[in-house]
Amino acid sequence: MSYAIGIDLGGSKIAGGIVQEKGKVIEKLVVPTEAHKGKTYVINSISNLVECLLNKTKDKIPVIGIGIGVPSPVNFEKGIVYFAPNLGWRNVNIKNELRKYFNSLPVYVDNDANLAAYGEQWIGAGKNIKDFLYLTLGTGIGSGIVLNGKLYRGSNNYAGEFGHMIVEPNGRRCGCGSCGCVEMYSSSKGITFSVKEMYSKGEMTVLKEKIIKESLTGEDVYLAAKEKKDKVAIKALDIAGKYLGIALSSAVNLLDVELIILGGNVSKAKDFILPPLKKELYRRIIYKGKDKVKVKFTQLEPTVAGVIGAARLVFDNINR
Repeated sequence: MSYAIGIDLGGSKIAGGIVQEKGKVIEKLVVPTEAHKGKTYVINSISNLVECLLNKTKDKIPVIGIGIGVPSPVNFEKGIVYFAPNLGWRNVNIKNELRKYFNSLPVYVDNDANLAAYGEQWIGAGKNIKDFLYLTLGTGIGSGIVLNGKLYRGSNNYAGEFGHMIVEPNGRRCGCGSCGCVEMYSSSKGITFSVKEMYSKGEMTVLKEKIIKESLTGEDVYLAAKEKKDKVAIKALDIAGKYLGIALSSAVNLLDVELIILGGNVSKAKDFILPPLKKELYRRIIYKGKDKVKVKFTQLEPTVAGVIGAARLVFDNINR
């Protein structure tokens, strides 16, 4: 049996795993991204993660390659990351960078959400589904589109930038340079922005200290809503669900998918996000039988779909 290393590079975390050719993860590690320390630091973290994974295996196993998903439009043939706003990267050839460390192993690169969808299609909620949309809800929002059983990349490999669908034309400024992207309302970053905005307008919240210390995270907001019943936190998650539903209705009207799969760390807050999401989604879909569009949460742990999809990219390319 052969194995591949899958890496899921996110705005806040880097997850990596050694994956069997049937999709089972046998080793997994997660480290913080710390993108503010620069490109070289992040690439060194990735290489160290790969080394640690290889060293954790007691026996020398036949690792045949490395797959990596990045939060950016990607030239997947050349391995070039075009623009990753949550990393601060432009035109980075990550394939060449990693080859400096692992010259003996082939490296394959694609968009992180594409690979998460690829993993879901292989062994997750998208198995045996011909047309579905996968969303990864994390620091930002990405998506992978599967149409007629195949990953859809678009003519320039830019397909799937769901996070930059506009839901408020004069809304919050996004890292992409536009205004009102759904990412600025429904991602972890967007949810914390909503909390800070409400606090600045005088609304009281148990998250006050976190806001003052500039250490507020999406996880903090979720826990405040769940454990403290904090009204500001609950409202921020409601806003996230509402805008996500609006954007999803446009995607469904365009693509006519039968399933929406939600993954990523923000999906932990599904009890707060899902009701407003479904309300907006189902009232805005235009065709009959709209209730046939299902919304499911990933069957895989956060980041695992991306790791498995990245490994699948290796197997598919080498077997081809």
